[in-house]
Amino acid sequence: MLLKREVIATGDQLTNATTGQSQEGPAVNIKLDARAGENMLKTTRQNLNKRMAVVLIEKRREVSEGRRQEGNPRL
Repeated sequence: MLLKREVIATGDQLTNATTGQSQEGPAVNIKLDARAGENMLKTTRQNLNKRMAVVLIEKRREVSEGRRQEGNPRL
């Protein structure tokens, strides 16, 4: 399976995220701002009738005191 390295949304465009259930099992429900929502809609339309997945990546960055600081997740 091939994945494209295309960022559809970044963490600052994510307005809310919760856990939930779907027919297939556990799920993550996300809400995006208008710009990211448009990007997701455009990408979905371009890939109709094709397999599609969303990969959530959480990036962390080190701070000088050795503690981790939350980064911006990307879709």
